[in-house]
Amino acid sequence: MKKLIYTIVVFLILHCTLYIDNCICQWVQYEFIGGVSVYSFAVSGNNIFAGTDNGVFLSTNNGQNWTQTALTYWSHSLAVSGNNPEDSGQVIFAGTINYGVYLSTNNGVTWTQTALNNRTVYSIAVSGNNPEDSGQ
Repeated sequence: MKKLIYTIVVFLILHCTLYIDNCICQWVQYEFIGGVSVYSFAVSGNNIFAGTDNGVFLSTNNGQNWTQTALTYWSHSLAVSGNNPEDSGQVIFAGTINYGVYLSTNNGVTWTQTALNNRTVYSIAVSGNNPEDSGQ
């Protein structure tokens, strides 16, 4: 019995050792804007949005570079409606601290405050593809 346990342990150690290097190579750390805390991410096509304590930032090159969008309120949560990034109905939602929910239909160039305003929003879930059904 001890020999069987020893064999299994050796097999698991060798198996994990051989495959762990492949997993580590899949992650690359990029610098973000200095001094900013990131609370959420949302993906829309090739765009990555980051909700931070300095607003919403956008990366169009897989996180290598970031630019701040027009929404500068502390954004704790992000969500994207729709499955097709080419769909004109795709909307990015941002839940802010003290200012409610904002939405953008142009990848963060402009943001519109929704009817859920003057609130702290920690989490957002979007159901469906129609912006008119999403709290506008």
